[in-house]
Amino acid sequence: MLDDRLVAKGSREPLAALVEQGTYSLGIAKRYAVELKPYGWTAADTDALEKNLALISSERAAQVESRAGAHAQTRDEVTARAHAKAFIRRLRRIVPHALRKHPIAGVTVADFEAGHAIPAQSTPEILDYLNSKAALVKRADAALAPYFGGKQASDELTTARDALVAADPS
Repeated sequence: MLDDRLVAKGSREPLAALVEQGTYSLGIAKRYAVELKPYGWTAADTDALEKNLALISSERAAQVESRAGAHAQTRDEVTARAHAKAFIRRLRRIVPHALRKHPIAGVTVADFEAGHAIPAQSTPEILDYLNSKAALVKRADAALAPYFGGKQASDELTTARDALVAADPS
């Protein structure tokens, strides 16, 4: 049987505070079980308190775990987005020089432009840019390799894109 007044009061309190208060109350109920019996507190009341405390404790644990998971996912997405944007900036700085030194038929600096500024916090737009330029970067790998420490720029693009896809919650 629920006491609606206490439920209403408890619903306004943080779950962590309810767990703390419930733990304290359960300890008191167990410690003073004999003394509480003449006042109407029974072993069944203590058992019910213990079960309810276990319930809200498990809800609290699930809530904390959910928040931690969401925080970690957000942090992973921000990190992946920062690495992808760093790759894009590096690519945009290198392409004009690389194409002057190693021209590629049919490839111009304008081909690497997004046509607009890529928003700093837009994972979908960063992914769109990376996806749209993947084939172009692959064609320019040989010209770009000296500027990427001998590595394939297309491999770095793929790594940045895959990390962003893995971290994107949508």
